[in-house]
Amino acid sequence: MKKYILILMTVFFGSPILLSQNPAREFQKYRDSLQTLSSYDTVSFFQIIGKLRKLTSEMKSPQKKADVLHIIGTYYYFRTDFNRANKYYDSALVILNKFPDRKLKNLIDLKRSYILLDKGEFYKARKLYFEKELSEPNDTMAQILVNMALGQIYQAESRHDSCLNRMYKALTLSIAKKDFYYEATSRNNIGGEYQLLGKYEDARKEFVSALLIAKKINNKKLAVSINSNIAIIYLQQNKIKEALQTYQENLMFYANTDFYYEISYMYMNIASCYLKLNEPIQLKKYSKLAIKTVTDRNLFIESINIYLQVAKLYLEKKEYKEVILLSKEVFEYSKKNNVSINEPTFYSSLSKAYEEEGDNYNALLMNKKYINQKDSLDKVSSNKMVNELIFKHHLAEKEQKILLQEKENILLKKENELYNLNNTYYIVISIMILILSTLLGFYFFERKVNMQKELYASQLINDIDKDRERIAMDLHDDLGLGITIVRQKLLKNTTNDHALNNSIEDDLKILLEKTRKISRDLFPSTLKHLRFKEFIDNLFNETESQTGIICSYEIDDKIDLFDLNIKTHILRMIQECIHNSIKYSGAGAIRLEIQNVNSNKTQITYYDNGVGFKENMKEKGLGLKNIYQRGVLIKADVLIANNENNKGVKLSITLNDNT
Repeated sequence: MKKYILILMTVFFGSPILLSQNPAREFQKYRDSLQTLSSYDTVSFFQIIGKLRKLTSEMKSPQKKADVLHIIGTYYYFRTDFNRANKYYDSALVILNKFPDRKLKNLIDLKRSYILLDKGEFYKARKLYFEKELSEPNDTMAQILVNMALGQIYQAESRHDSCLNRMYKALTLSIAKKDFYYEATSRNNIGGEYQLLGKYEDARKEFVSALLIAKKINNKKLAVSINSNIAIIYLQQNKIKEALQTYQENLMFYANTDFYYEISYMYMNIASCYLKLNEPIQLKKYSKLAIKTVTDRNLFIESINIYLQVAKLYLEKKEYKEVILLSKEVFEYSKKNNVSINEPTFYSSLSKAYEEEGDNYNALLMNKKYINQKDSLDKVSSNKMVNELIFKHHLAEKEQKILLQEKENILLKKENELYNLNNTYYIVISIMILILSTLLGFYFFERKVNMQKELYASQLINDIDKDRERIAMDLHDDLGLGITIVRQKLLKNTTNDHALNNSIEDDLKILLEKTRKISRDLFPSTLKHLRFKEFIDNLFNETESQTGIICSYEIDDKIDLFDLNIKTHILRMIQECIHNSIKYSGAGAIRLEIQNVNSNKTQITYYDNGVGFKENMKEKGLGLKNIYQRGVLIKADVLIANNENNKGVKLSITLNDNT
């Protein structure tokens, strides 16, 4: 019993301890927490980074270490400290070159390209992604990021068709990979491009689709960003109430989160809508909420920014007294928290407000501050521009050298490809010639075999017919003559036993008639002397008398114009059909028709009303094969099939008159 209690205690109390001691799970937990962290919460961010670094040391995982460096680089990227961001990204890539993690490397490359875009270095960014597109064609995630980045580059260059093409490629790949985050991001990017083109309904359609996906994966930051884009479209279409409702929905997304600056900005947007709706009470209410949200949390820089945004709203409303009161409040807040106001336009706006209120002294004072700050910023900007021009000049020289080297490499590559292509071409041609030769050889071999078969079959049938002719003549000349002599001797017999004599005579008559029949069947020599119709008449009368099958015919006399050999083959084919009708079909009637179809053809048709036969039996019967072979020998078209009502068999022989 104690043993089981100990096991239960281990399961219930020991499992959480074991889980908490798992560094990989702890790492993922802290990393996930960064997704919900406010972008301006620097203290919390570096506390979490410290814990992640400690865990990577415990796990001894180079890839995790590279991921932490990437996270820090991204932190500086969002603060536009691009030098520091690139420093951390480069450190991460050094590790990933030794310990590859393709997904993380692609993500870092994407963010580095965004830095190049922000710095206006489109050529470098584009070159980076063209190289990646060619080097990793089978990596779907890499191709998604490449097309997204190139779409952003083309958008910055106002190449709208190329931009949409790349963005749709990224969307198609994301859908194929079932990556909902990138599908939503791609649709958001496409919506943004349509918005730039003034296609607001197309843009809103893409934004709505992206928003549904963002809600599905519960990504609040992405959902709010997309929803804000929808609100901007409403504002562009002068649909103020719809925009107001959209910003209010965004506030609901941020419920129970510590995204205070984002919440404050939503209050600002709502206040802006009430400004356009001419509702001053609501304007003041949400302006105060915007300021209070950031100042209560001691977000100093963010608070100054919100103060200035509210001042712009009041200035737009021409509430000059409110602008002056707000300026005093922001100056006091700035002094108290040691935060400078580096915004020349604020001083110019304040100067205008004092001027409108008739306070020319303060108007002049604010105007001087505006000029001083503007000159100071212009000087910094001018120095920065000169340095950038010098840097771009040196960079252009290096890029020109790189471009020349690349052209040489491309030329060498094309020469190698052409050489390989020629080799491949010769190999393919050789294989095709070999295959063609084999097929031709097989064709002529098969043709020769078929010709030999036909020749053999023709010779066999001719030999059979000759043997039949010889046997028929022997029967007629030898056996028939012998029987006749015996009959004559019996007639001369003087024996008084007339009954015996009569019996012998009758038997001999029957024997003689059978001999004649066999002779006719083996070789219808009478065809030389009788018309074809007369021979068929004898054959049908004999068949009718012996089997009871009703036989009828209709024969054109033109059949007699054919060669004896052809008539013999036709007769054999008809005899074979009669044999099959008697033996297999259970037919009650037989019909033969020989007609002159036109001046060139004669049609021979044989019918019976028996049971017919199945199609798969055509190739099995020796008699049927014999019929087809005889048709080949006399160059006739032979068709054997069931009648239209599937009762009985129909043999059709089409004979050319010039055969």
